[in-house]
Amino acid sequence: MEEESKIIYIRFDQLESAINQCIQDKDAMRRLAEFLRNFSILGEELKRGLAVGMAILDAAWSIFSRSWGSIEGIPVYQLSHLSSLEDVEELILTYLKKARVPKNELPENIAEIIEQNKVYPFTVDALEELLKVSEGRPRYVCRYAHYALAKAVNVGLSEINAELITLIVKPEFKYWLQVISTEVRRDKKFLVSVLTDIFEKARKYFPQFKYSIVTKRMKKSLAEILGITAPATQDGKFVRIPADWLVSKDNEVIAIRIEPRLFNTRKAEELSYLTQVKVDEKNITKILIMTLMDVPLSAMQILSLLRLKGIDVEIRKLRDDPDSLGRILALWKKLRGELPGYLIYEEKLKDELHSILRDILGIL
Repeated sequence: MEEESKIIYIRFDQLESAINQCIQDKDAMRRLAEFLRNFSILGEELKRGLAVGMAILDAAWSIFSRSWGSIEGIPVYQLSHLSSLEDVEELILTYLKKARVPKNELPENIAEIIEQNKVYPFTVDALEELLKVSEGRPRYVCRYAHYALAKAVNVGLSEINAELITLIVKPEFKYWLQVISTEVRRDKKFLVSVLTDIFEKARKYFPQFKYSIVTKRMKKSLAEILGITAPATQDGKFVRIPADWLVSKDNEVIAIRIEPRLFNTRKAEELSYLTQVKVDEKNITKILIMTLMDVPLSAMQILSLLRLKGIDVEIRKLRDDPDSLGRILALWKKLRGELPGYLIYEEKLKDELHSILRDILGIL
């Protein structure tokens, strides 16, 4: 191929993740919009062809393009839904070929199975079920297939059939997947609001659960009225409580801090003030840190020092997938009256609330 006839192709996948990180920062959003716009017109500046592909959810692109007119000229193409078993097979096979080890390195029995079924470990009825439950949407096919593979590995299954796909796609799963795909915000302010609404509902259902939303600084006079003692600021007017919530459960006092993005050394050092915080003369017994990212080793070292002071420190990594953050957001949407078909019965709502507080957040 002649050099002049070559085309440079640049691909940005899951662009909504970048938008999630910038959505509360107008300057960052502006830079992102200019960055994408510059790429879209770069081909005109070069003496050779350039193609740019950006994969993004419809809802995120709609929000982004409405806010930043400079990107409106970028052509948008919607992928058509899959309509046949062959379409699903071709899509799954594309990923399987990239994930598999070279054919000559496969165990002999596995190589023979793949000769008979090129999309192994998926069976034909699994592909049929994937087409059905995804309603032909390529991203959902990939996500369901991914979760099915992970489940098969975890429980030691050698093949994935329709029954396993059905197990993965529980009735409530579609709501979890729906909200994690359409609710694009992941910033601290948003997640504090989400969890506060959930805690408020929990307070009404579970008498042993009491909480208070706090800020890094609280008026000293207010803290005294609430029975809270904490280190005072230099001017003596405020007290320092480096947490987002204080939760009282049975005889425990738990300080909860949410940091969706990087939980660095400085933020870990701030938590040392919690060793001097008391609620109704009770020391904080546990610090619960919620994050969407891995905590660096330098921060972990500081947290380990807090354990030496007798405080249990637990890190809960909220996965940005349907059955973790998706479940939390779906419950929140339900509490706001925005998911009318989800958790119709009061008892189911109460059970899901308890499950999230216990299994995902680690509070109850």
